Amino acid sequence: MYRPVDSVSGGNPTFQLGMMGTVSFETAIRFIRFLPRRIPRKIGNAIFHMRHGRPNAPDGFDARTGLDTAANLPVYKLDAVSRNYIHSMGYQPLPEDVFRALIAEVPVDPREFTFVDLGCGKGKPLFLASEMGFKKIIGIELSPTLAAIATQNLAKWNRPSPPITILCCDVVAFRWPKEPLVVFMHNPFGRAVMAQVMESLHAAWPADSMRVWIAYYSPALAPYMQSLPWLSPCPSQTGKIYRCVQ
Repeated sequence: MYRPVDSVSGGNPTFQLGMMGTVSFETAIRFIRFLPRRIPRKIGNAIFHMRHGRPNAPDGFDARTGLDTAANLPVYKLDAVSRNYIHSMGYQPLPEDVFRALIAEVPVDPREFTFVDLGCGKGKPLFLASEMGFKKIIGIELSPTLAAIATQNLAKWNRPSPPITILCCDVVAFRWPKEPLVVFMHNPFGRAVMAQVMESLHAAWPADSMRVWIAYYSPALAPYMQSLPWLSPCPSQTGKIYRCVQ
C-alpha cells in the first residue's frame, strides 16, 4: 500500500521539490548547501566503517527478487515533501547480510512486532523484514521519487508477506502506532530531525507500556542517542541497538 503525505499529516500543505538533472545549476546550488553538513557526516561514517568494516555491494538481492534497489542516489539529486530535506541523507542500499545480522541481534520475536523503517528509500529493508517474519511493515520516505520506486517494487513483490505500507512524508509528521515496534534506521537524517523523531516516539507511549527497539546502522548520531536517558544500549556487533524504556 502506498499513501501520499496527506494521509499522515492531516492534509497540511507540503513543500515539493523537483527532480534535478545531474549537471543543472540548481543541483550545484543544492550540493553547496549540503556541503557543510555532508563533511561531518562523511567523517562520522568513515570512522564507523573503519571500526566495523564497510559493507560489500551489490549483494545479488535484486537479481534474486527482480526488484530495483541497488543504484545509489546522492541527496542533492532527490526531491522531497518537506524543507527538512536539508537534514536528510542520500540513498545507499544496505547489503542483505548486514541488515539480517543487525535485525537478528534485536532480541524479540518478529511475529509480535511491527517493523518501521525511517527513510526506507527504494524499500529493500521492507522486503527483507517481510522475509524475516515481522507482523506488519511500515516504510517512511521523504523523497517522492524513492517512495515511487519502493511502491513499484512492492507491486513486483510476489512472496508471501505481511501488510506493507509505504508512506511518503516527513518522518517528523509520522504518527507512531501504539503497538510493539522495531524501528530501523540506516543513518537517514541529521540531529535536528533525529531529536524531533525521538521526542515524538517517547511522547507517543504512556509510562510502563513501551515495547520499542531501535536498530541503527552507520550510527552517526550514536553520542546523541546515548545521551537520552530512556534509551538503553544493547549488545550489537553490527550497529547500535537500543531498547526504549520509561
